Amino acid sequence: MNTARSIREITDGWASLATTVPTEVKNTAASYSIAPQWSTGTILAYFIQTMQCVDWPKEIRDKLIQFNWHRDILEKIAAYAAKDIEAMQKLNINPQKGLLLMGPVGCGKTEIILMLKKFIKSGIKEEYVYDIMMNCSEKGEKALSPYRFGPIFSQSGKPIDCLFDDLGVDPPITHFGRKIIVGQELIYIRHLFFKKTGAKSHFTTNLNVEELTEYYKNISRSRLREMCNVIQFPKDAPDLRH
Repeated sequence: MNTARSIREITDGWASLATTVPTEVKNTAASYSIAPQWSTGTILAYFIQTMQCVDWPKEIRDKLIQFNWHRDILEKIAAYAAKDIEAMQKLNINPQKGLLLMGPVGCGKTEIILMLKKFIKSGIKEEYVYDIMMNCSEKGEKALSPYRFGPIFSQSGKPIDCLFDDLGVDPPITHFGRKIIVGQELIYIRHLFFKKTGAKSHFTTNLNVEELTEYYKNISRSRLREMCNVIQFPKDAPDLRH
C-alpha cells in the first residue's frame, strides 16, 4: 500500500492516517473531536509518523533526517496538545499561553498548527493576516470590527483558540488618511482578550525576533511574548514546499 501523500492531505483527514498512526491512537475513539487524554509520547509519534509518510523529494527528506524531523519542536507541541504539565515545565512551555511559531519560509509552521488542531477539543479558528490586510485596504478599520467584538466561545463557555497565519506579510495601508498596520492591530486586540478572558492566540511568521520587532515595534513583541510560547525553527530549516 502506498502511504506517500502530501502533508495537506494527511493533516486534513483522520481516516487517511489509519495505517500510519501509532496503535494507541488507532484504537481510540474514531472521533477526535471528543479527544481522550492522549500522552505526549503518543502525540509526538503521531506528528513524526505523519511527516515521515509524506513523499518528500530526497534532498528534503535527507535534510529532515538531519534535523531529526524537528523532534525538539514537535515534542513541545505534543506536550502542549496533551496538556502534560510535567513535560511542559521541563520544556519551558506555559499551558495558559498560545504558540508563536517562527521560522523560514515553508518550514512547516502552519501544518504543525493544523496537526495540533486535531487534539484541541474546541478546534482552532484559522485566520490569514494577508486576507485581513486586503480586506482592510478595501473597507478600512471596519474590516477589523469582527475581531474587536471579543473571542468566539465554545458550547462549554471557553474561548476558542485562534490562529493568525503569516504575521509580517501586511505592509502598512492607508484608508482615507488613516494608517493601519493590520498585524499590530490584531496583536493588540488578541492581547486584550488574553488578559480579559484567557483567550489563546497562535501565530506563525517567517520573521525572526529582530525583524518582528522592527516590523511591529517593541510593544507588539512584548505583547506576543506575554501571550505566546515562542518556538523557533532553525534558520536553515528546509523549505518543505515542492
